[in-house]
Amino acid sequence: MKIKSLFSVLIVLVFLTSCFTFNVSSESDEELFTISGNVFTSNGDKAGNTYVKLIPRDSVQTGSTGTYEIVNVPFGEHTIRAYFLDNGHTTSYRKIFVNQDTTFDWYEGKNWATFEMFNSSGQYVEDSVVSTIKLIESGESYSTVDGRLEIGPLEIGEYYTVRAYYGNEDHSTQYVHFKLDSSSPNDFDFNHGLNSRYGFILTEEGEPISEVTVSNGSTEVLSNEDGFFLFENLEIGTMQTFTFEKANIAVCSPINTTIEDGKGWMNASAIGEINYPEAPKFVTETQALRLSMLPIDIQWLGGNHSLFYTLLSNDEIVYEGFSESFSFDTNEAGTYEFQIGATNSNGTTNRTQKLILVILPEQSSADVWQPGMSWNYDISYTPTSVSPDPEGIHRATYTVLGKENVIDAYGNDKETFLLRKTDDYYMEREKSYRWVDSSNLLTLKTYWEDDPSSSSYYQRGTMGWSFTDSSGSEINPIIQEGNFTMHFNRTNIIGVPGHPNGYDDTENIVQITHNVLVNTPAGQFSTVYISIIDNNDDIVSWELWYNETAKNWVKIIDRLPGSHAEMVEYNLTSFYMPLNPQFITESEDNYIFNDYTISWAPFEGAESYKLVENGNTIYSGNNTEFQILDRVDGTYTYEMYAVLPAEAMIKSSSITFNISFVPEVPSFVTTNQQIVKGASLEINWEYDEEVLWYSLIIEDKNGVKTELYNGTDTSIKLDNLPSGQNRLRVQAKLDSGKMTDFSDSIFIKVEDSGEDSPMISIIPILVILVALTMINKSRNKTR
Repeated sequence: MKIKSLFSVLIVLVFLTSCFTFNVSSESDEELFTISGNVFTSNGDKAGNTYVKLIPRDSVQTGSTGTYEIVNVPFGEHTIRAYFLDNGHTTSYRKIFVNQDTTFDWYEGKNWATFEMFNSSGQYVEDSVVSTIKLIESGESYSTVDGRLEIGPLEIGEYYTVRAYYGNEDHSTQYVHFKLDSSSPNDFDFNHGLNSRYGFILTEEGEPISEVTVSNGSTEVLSNEDGFFLFENLEIGTMQTFTFEKANIAVCSPINTTIEDGKGWMNASAIGEINYPEAPKFVTETQALRLSMLPIDIQWLGGNHSLFYTLLSNDEIVYEGFSESFSFDTNEAGTYEFQIGATNSNGTTNRTQKLILVILPEQSSADVWQPGMSWNYDISYTPTSVSPDPEGIHRATYTVLGKENVIDAYGNDKETFLLRKTDDYYMEREKSYRWVDSSNLLTLKTYWEDDPSSSSYYQRGTMGWSFTDSSGSEINPIIQEGNFTMHFNRTNIIGVPGHPNGYDDTENIVQITHNVLVNTPAGQFSTVYISIIDNNDDIVSWELWYNETAKNWVKIIDRLPGSHAEMVEYNLTSFYMPLNPQFITESEDNYIFNDYTISWAPFEGAESYKLVENGNTIYSGNNTEFQILDRVDGTYTYEMYAVLPAEAMIKSSSITFNISFVPEVPSFVTTNQQIVKGASLEINWEYDEEVLWYSLIIEDKNGVKTELYNGTDTSIKLDNLPSGQNRLRVQAKLDSGKMTDFSDSIFIKVEDSGEDSPMISIIPILVILVALTMINKSRNKTR
């Protein structure tokens, strides 16, 4: 009996072991699949180079073939993205389900919507001709495959309605209405017993209201730029209350509704007229300044319906008020990021584009780079980039502005040189900067912003280069020779809607060779040659040639540029080590201020400086900046002389300011008031410029505007203002003939006297009481 029992136990153990072995083997032998497909333009032609990315893997490129292939894809749901590099720089994201080798094609400007359909038990519906999903716009119905369905290609940015029909259960329907997106998958679930509510939020005039928070108490959604909102999977039969708020202010009356099957429209109308403030615009441009050049006036222009402004610096409020300027000052060098917003009683509107001020400390003359040094490069891209040059060459100049400490990708505090990059292809207010490690002269940080007239796009890059020897000690590749290792890390934040950010992290072998000759357009140089090879694929990611005379890289080949290019090559065409004084301030073609500061870099050996404006000396001294005040419209050319011992002088190149002054507006001293009908009130304002006259305008509660005063005084006594709320603004005409805009408003509310004195005046009552008392005394005496 014992033997039989032991035998039974052994049989069970063998069975369990075999099951365990089978399971382990199944998991380790997971089947993998291949995704492939074609990329097309919106017209159906073969598209140019396109990046297709199975998230989170690296992208694959279609190149000129118009096809792609991604291998070793596991079973299940994935998100995939196509980025049409050569056809509009647009993207499309979609959800896919992979259970076999599959083809997914792409069309620029189009995308797919994906759906999953579940029965009352929460399981995928059985495939059936009577349980269907219908695209209302086309009238076509589709049966699911394993409970899933993909519909497309559809036009990105268009609205579509899709209906799920549960023919196998109770013939109920569920609807969803949506705007086809490009920056995220258009993926929807249909669940039996649930339905959607959706609609548009509009003003009385039919204008959409965006960024409205719509809530049913448990879920919040935000209306899009068309005023559209969508709630999915609400339980049928429940009573729901939806509220509509913007900046914590109700813009629509709440909607109470019972969730039913069928269509889910629930449009909402605003309560009265709603005017949101227009986003203000920075007048001050992104720039680099030395600490000695502070303070600086940060100026902006407000739009319609603005009550007050909020200025943030590095996400902290530094100013809140009615002015359109703020004097910024600090004792700390660094990068300061400003954002401006306008507010009224209906909410706040922020400006998308930000203002960047890089504040630089004073620099030592012993540094390898000095302010004013510059290098010119021919930059070529593969594939060829758009450029004014017929061969696609970009001609860029990198100019040293000063020094700043920054944090690299590894969290290390690094001393860097700040360089300004200019390119022949840049627009007038397009800005680009590089922060370069002061030891190995490799870029640690980048920043680019588009001209505001073109877009609010920007890019920020942070890098880390860790060169080590065999013992793990940090080395400087410019002064070492031999073989080493290097860890590279980069994050690129791309401020373009729908554009993916970039990330690279590589381990590399570094080979450093001295006395290598290289030819560039600037001539032949003896260099330190650095080759950086990726451990993962043995590709030479970077080749760099450093020359001591140029004090910089004379040639760079970058095969991991972190941009849309496969390769970028830099060739030095010329360089400039200032042997004469250099202005830091740049020329301005259309400058709207009449006060500004001219700055120049310190010049070694100079005893003093002379600044000349249109041939006349306006400053002589030891400072490296001079403030210009009250310039009338016109063209001003500046030259600067460094005065050396024995009165020798070296002249700089010139800069030019074309002044087209836009004057500031007057500002009220008097604040908002509330007075009684018939009362007098003195209105005061102030202004620093010489004027020909001021014009004071009143706008009554009915919107009627009247000029109350025109003259040179800065105060006026007002009588008999109309009842209700009155808006006052003042405008000035300068002796130069220029007119200012109107000032910020003040409001004078005039109450009717009856409103403030509803009771009978106490004085007549006292008179009557005294009279009655005297009569009563007189009667008593006669008695």
